[in-house]
Order: sequence, then structure tokens, then C-alpha cells
Amino acid sequence: MLAAALLVSAFCSFPLFAADGPAIPPGQEDLLLEMLGKGKTLPGGCTLDNGQVDYTVVEATYKCRLGEVVVELAHFSEAGDTDLQTEQFAIAILEGSAPASLRESLSAMILAREGDFDWVDPAGDQDDSGAEDFEQ
Repeated sequence: MLAAALLVSAFCSFPLFAADGPAIPPGQEDLLLEMLGKGKTLPGGCTLDNGQVDYTVVEATYKCRLGEVVVELAHFSEAGDTDLQTEQFAIAILEGSAPASLRESLSAMILAREGDFDWVDPAGDQDDSGAEDFEQ
């Protein structure tokens, strides 16, 4: 799938220590794809078409019956006034008109699997080798 290839490509080129604040580490691509509804037809006839990880956010594009919808996932601490929020994620609609049922479906899928997701803190303590210590 195109979305899977793009997310994997984005993760593989991820420079772990370039972000300020909670960052998305490599190795979580399958989980993120599942949280975003890979292979499913979501409300509004929406299907995941494209995705990219940029250090601290995931941007996903859905093809829907009424046009494209672009969704951004970020750390919950980045939630704006109109964003949906789960325990770990802020969910924002960046482009397009997302039906309420799509928003609810995304929230439910993310909430169901976010317990398996691990953010990392690039500003954490370093050991003598210069590698960061992160809890797995």
C-alpha cells in the first residue's frame, strides 16, 4: 500500500534527536497505520491514502467521497481549542471537511491502540556513550 510505504519511508529517515519535546521514534509505523485505519473504509467513504511522520507529528491524508481530508496527530500537550484529544494524542483536521462520524471513528481507533504507543523525549539524559536512555 502507498500509505504503508510512505510511513515506513518516513520512519526510516527519522533523525531521533532533532525534535524538541515528545517525539515519534522509529519502529511504530505498523501501530500508527492501524491507529489511522489502514485497509479500512471509514465513515464518509474515507480511506487512508498517504501518510508522513515529521519528528513530532503524523500527517495522514484520506480520500473521501466528498474530497480529501488531512489529519494531524501530535502529542496531547499540543492540542488546540478545536482539536480532538485522547490520552496521548491531539487530533486536528488540517484540510477538508471531515464528517463527525470520521472524527469519532479516528478517535476510537487511536484510543483503542494508543496504550501500545511510546513517545520519546530527545532531551532526556544521555549515558557515557552519548546514546539516549529511553524506557521501552
